[in-house]
Order: sequence, then structure tokens, then C-alpha cells
Amino acid sequence: MRLTPRLSVALIAFAPGLASAQQAPEPTSVSDDTIALLAPVRHDTKNPLMRPGREYRGVPFESWMLYPSIIAGVTFDDNLVWSRTNKIAAPGLRMAPEIVAVREVGGSKTTLFGSVDARIYPGVGRADTVSARAGVEQVWTPTHDLTIKGKLEYDRTGLAIGSNFIVNNNVLSTIASPQISDRLKGTVAVQKTFGRMFVGLSLDAAATAYHAFETSTGWSPQSYRNSRVETATVRIGGWITPAIYAFGEASGNARDYTNAPYNSRGYRAIAGVGSDRISLFRGEVYAGVQQQFYRNGIIGTASSPVIGGQIYWYPTRWITVRAALDQTFTDSSLPSPANPNGYPSKATTVRLSAVFKPFKDFTATWRASYEHTTYLASARRDNGWRTGIEAGYHITHNIELLGSYEFSKIFSTDAFGGYTRNSVSLGMKYRY
Repeated sequence: MRLTPRLSVALIAFAPGLASAQQAPEPTSVSDDTIALLAPVRHDTKNPLMRPGREYRGVPFESWMLYPSIIAGVTFDDNLVWSRTNKIAAPGLRMAPEIVAVREVGGSKTTLFGSVDARIYPGVGRADTVSARAGVEQVWTPTHDLTIKGKLEYDRTGLAIGSNFIVNNNVLSTIASPQISDRLKGTVAVQKTFGRMFVGLSLDAAATAYHAFETSTGWSPQSYRNSRVETATVRIGGWITPAIYAFGEASGNARDYTNAPYNSRGYRAIAGVGSDRISLFRGEVYAGVQQQFYRNGIIGTASSPVIGGQIYWYPTRWITVRAALDQTFTDSSLPSPANPNGYPSKATTVRLSAVFKPFKDFTATWRASYEHTTYLASARRDNGWRTGIEAGYHITHNIELLGSYEFSKIFSTDAFGGYTRNSVSLGMKYRY
């Protein structure tokens, strides 16, 4: 793959702040309350034994229920640009309005949603970011043995990242600049049961476009990163006992970029077992193989076994524990000095979280994760550790106090890839 001379210079200038900050977590299902898109049962993430909290019923409007809310608060980040050197520590303001509308009629459920998350840093130039999300989700159950799901979503993501530049030929300083991307994603899934057997099919497509990035040498185009990704998945399985099902799942993907050497084709085949409820557990575990065929001849074909799953455990009425493991091949990433061709990677991710609700007005969530990243056709290796806690306390039926803390530590063989970051936020959420 070749880079233009201007882009090569710009990448070397600002890559240190981008080495680990170019992606945000990706949802894996149409609904947040399912373990897998094609799971034969609805895996509710909520502890069925947990004490109820202050239930917010929303605002009725004809046949719809509206759930408007807004979060306002302050935040502090000691490494705003996610960089190993020349860190920027800055306080900021946050404003995040959101509205969800739900309509249920017979076997049809329609959900409309929209939100904006603005983060303003008055003391740092060009670091302000505005992210947004909007879409519609439809679940239709015309008969008890047939379910159709669909979702169309638009996401605008803004990340404050860094770029290095030289002042007076000697002093190295850091500026912050938002990296902005727009993504449109659509998903359709159909599932049919035949007695104890079930069959599911899903199709999804996503198109992502990146805005030009401001560096110390001017604006650097990012259009070479624009992509289209299509994935088709089929799952076949059956209930081997009233509580346990077994399944096989195969998926194929096509990943196309404006810069053709990033293109690839691949497949993933897994088999596993799952359960909606065994004692205090529910979830899925699976194993299989995956391959990705890259157009870039230096990478060629990448193959790997797959072991993973998601397990929910409810040890008490006020604790919910979730553990997850997955192994995937990523799309091509942003070039950096140690990864100048933007090689994709294999990522192994382990996540653990726990929700505590000792009484109805208070909820706390702790989470931790570890990710090992092996870059294909490159000697670079990353190990990332993250942990954090979020807490909320209901003052009244409509007002909730919020607080959170997050810690990140990345170790990398890339001299500029590692960093340490702490962030704290305090705020208030108001539900109309």
C-alpha cells in the first residue's frame, strides 16, 4: 500500500496520539438485551431477582411512550489526547440530551431513539467534540414461531486526539483535534422455529466516512479510511433439553475501503451451547475457526481458532455479574510509525463487569477488561488494561446524581503506542 507524501508526513507528525484511539466499541446485537442476535430466546441482562428501583414510566403520547432525559455535568481527563508523551490534562463540560420513543401494538414493537453527547474543553483549543446517534428499531412477531428484527442507525463519533508539532525548531508541543466519523448501519434478522429446532438469518451493512483531520501542517484527508462492510450470518440449532440449546453459526463478510489494499473477505464458523436459565446462570459459550483473506499480499491470509462466550451470573438479589470473551480480526487501522501500512490485527478481549443495587435508589457498575492485540504482518503487540466504576443515586423520581471514574493503561511495542489515562466525571440526569 502506498501513502501520498503529504499524508506520510502528517501521519508521522500526529500518529503518537492516534495509536490506540481510533475506534469505539461496536454493538453486537440489534437489542441491548440479547446475548446474540440470533439466539432462540430473549436473554435479559437484568437480574430477575434484583430489587426494583424508582421506576420511570415515561410520558404517554397517543400510542407512544416517550422517555426524554438530559445529562449535564463536568469532567476531567489527565490525558485527553490518549498520548504517551506531551499529555494534555483538561477539565470540561458535558451536555447529553436523549429521547426514546416506544410503541407496542400486538406483535409489533417500534423504538425510535436519538441522542447527542457534547464535551466542551474551554482551556484547550480544537478539542471540543460532539457525538450523536439516531435510528429506528423494529421487532415483529407475526406468529409465535417467527420473529423479524430490523434496525437502521446513524452514528456520528467525535474523539479528541492529539497531534505533535515543533515550535521554534526545538520545543515539542501538543495540539488537540477532533477525529470525526459518520456511520450508517442497517440490520435485518429473521428467525423461525420448527418444533425443537430453530433457524436464523441476519444481514447487515455499514458505511463509514471520516472527516479530514487538522494537524500542525494543515488538514490531512482521511477519505482513504472510508469503508463499506457487509456481513451475512446463519445459525441453526435445537433444544437438547428444556433449558439448554446447541447451535452452529457461520458468517461471511466483505470489507471494502476507498484505499483498495485494505480490502478483505472472510468467514467465521462456530458451534456452541446456550441457556436462558440454569440455576443462577444464563448465556452462551462457543468455539470455532475464522479466516480473513486480505488483498494486501504482505498480509495474505490470516487464520485463527475462536473461543468465546457471554455468561451472566446472579449470585444475590442485588448483584449481577457478566463475563465475556471473544477473538476477532479487526478492520485495517490508522497507520502509525510502527504500523506504517495500517495493518489490521487479531484482538483477544476479556471483559468482566458487575452491577450492584443494594437498595432501590442507588446503582453502581464496575467493569474491567483486558485486550491483547497482535498486528498482522507487523511486529507490533499491544496489551490494554481498563477498569472503571459508575454510580447513580436517585434524589427524586426524576433526578439522578451520576459519577464515574475510568483508568486505562496500554503497553505497546510501538514506542508511541502506550499510554496511561485517568478520567473523572460528575453530573445530574433529569428525566422529564
